[in-house]
Amino acid sequence: MRPIHTHVFENVISKPRLNSYRGYFATKDIDEAIGLYMWNCELSACFSMLLSFFEIALRNNIHYGMSQYYSQG
Repeated sequence: MRPIHTHVFENVISKPRLNSYRGYFATKDIDEAIGLYMWNCELSACFSMLLSFFEIALRNNIHYGMSQYYSQG
């Protein structure tokens, strides 16, 4: 997804936020900074999904372990 009006996107997201991408990746082009911001959003979404799978697996294993421990009482 690419925004149609880059100046509107820059005002909504905020110039300081996009400037952090410009500074870190050494780019002066607003379109490239927006592209990096969008890439970061996609990357974050992928990690979020993986973290949710890990959290479910961890919770299930804790439940299983506690059930085994306390059912032998």
